[in-house]
Amino acid sequence: MGVRGIHTTDVNFDNVRLPLANLVGGEAAWNRGWDMLAGPGLDVEKIEVAAIALGIAWAALEDAWTYAQERKQFGKAIGSYQSIRHLLADMQAKLYTARTLVYQVAGKLDGEGRHGVETAIAKLMATEYCTEITLAAQKVMGAYGYASEFPMERYVRDSLALPIFGGSSAIQRNNIVNWMGLPK
Repeated sequence: MGVRGIHTTDVNFDNVRLPLANLVGGEAAWNRGWDMLAGPGLDVEKIEVAAIALGIAWAALEDAWTYAQERKQFGKAIGSYQSIRHLLADMQAKLYTARTLVYQVAGKLDGEGRHGVETAIAKLMATEYCTEITLAAQKVMGAYGYASEFPMERYVRDSLALPIFGGSSAIQRNNIVNWMGLPK
């Protein structure tokens, strides 16, 4: 009995031999089934997660930017204080860097072949920067950044999950060095 009452039957093949001509992809595909079937799909998944990260980071930066201009402390907008300005500048620089990388790599996926290293780098950097950006934006907003009545709380919560989706950051780092041929 299988999942949820669905009956399943196991099929096992032992000592089965097929002509090489019957192998999908021919001889060049020998022992490459997983890479051929899942590889390109995994590249797309990584770029999709990276794009989600860009959207969350952009929204967090927009909210922090607006808040920095509206919130007054000691008679002036908090955006006029150097510490807040530096946070906003760093957030913008990280967002720009991640967006440029993700767009460049996404463009490569329209072509032929695998782009495992590039998509792993884009996913890694976009999700890591997203977390850094949302946490900095939360700092700009102070207590309002933690309140569930404001979207910032959700941006931070969502950004913390993104480095896990589509292969964790640790897996992306492993993939990058493995695909680049670093011996174990």
